[in-house]
Parts: sequence; structure tokens; C-alpha cells
Amino acid sequence: MKPCLEYSFAIKVGGKGVEFTQELETPLGPATREEVAESEYSPEEPSGFAPEVGGQLAMLRWDRADCADRHEVYIISRADDGGGGEATYRYLPVKDGETSVQANDLDFCTPYEVEVTAFVAGRRGGTFTGSFSTRPRPDAARDMALEIAPSLDSVEMTLEVWSVSCVDQYDISVCDEARGECKPTATVKKTGRCEGSA
Repeated sequence: MKPCLEYSFAIKVGGKGVEFTQELETPLGPATREEVAESEYSPEEPSGFAPEVGGQLAMLRWDRADCADRHEVYIISRADDGGGGEATYRYLPVKDGETSVQANDLDFCTPYEVEVTAFVAGRRGGTFTGSFSTRPRPDAARDMALEIAPSLDSVEMTLEVWSVSCVDQYDISVCDEARGECKPTATVKKTGRCEGSA
């Protein structure tokens, strides 16, 4: 049971085809903040992690762990050496009682791990571990190698697109500059398969 919550109780009685429930009038709890602080209770891990992610920032939100009076947040990045990499921890200060924090100055197209730990009266409780990945640069398509071989009624394009590791799909359109119209023609997925024609 969690000391900061209120509990009500009922007695269910049954026998010989008769059954009834009697609710007890006196609830249990909630304990005061002082009583919770003096107890040995430690909160469970937070839940409901919901990141809103951009290219270089992320708003991290979660649901408060019951009885917790504050949360501590770290984001972890790892060196991309193919073997897990050395972890770099970055502390994000969260105001007491709040359940969100913004992480700034992140790297584009990068995976991050998140640890959110609940505390009550200075006692460490459970830790939620999650993850998110930042988006690629807005101009990620600009640097890809592109070769175009036009003919009378079609065009063949060869492109090297996976220099940006977190992009798994490109949508290709052919545009009529005179009319200012663009027609979606193909989708290139990271499997190497191209769907569509121009």
C-alpha cells in the first residue's frame, strides 16, 4: 500500500444464495507529507514516458510516481564506435513536483537513453529507463549524391541516400517548374527498394 493514497474498504458476505457488500465508513490514509517522510517508504518508478522530439531539443514528460515529491532525470549518449560506446551522462534539473523537462543542445539524428528516478524526502525510489532519437537535420537531403539520366519520357535517378543514419525513407517527387506543380513519384526505403516510377 502507498501511504500517500486514500483507501476505502468493504466487507463482502455471502451464503445460501444471499450476498451483500458492506462498505466501511472509515477510510485509511492518506498520510501527511511529514508522515511519509518519516516512514521508510520509497516510491515506485515513474511511468507514462512521452517524449516530444525535434532535431536538437526534446521535451520529456512522464507521470508522477505515487508519493514522489521530486524526480531526477539523466539523458545518456554513447560514442558511436559499434560496440555500445562509452556512456556520457547529462543531468537535467527538474523543479520539485514537476513532471517535465526540456533537453536542449542535442545532436541531430542521435539516439539517447533516459533515466527518470522518483524520490520522496530524499529517499531514492524506482527508476524508469526509456529512449528517444532526435530528428535529422532539416537539410539532410541536400548532401546526398544524385545522378540524373533523363530521356524523352522518363528519368532515371541514382542516389546515395543513407549517409544520414536515422533516415529510413525518402519520398521523391518530380516537379514541373513552369507550372509550379510537383508529383510524388517514388519512395526509397532503407531496404534499398524503390517504389514508384517517373
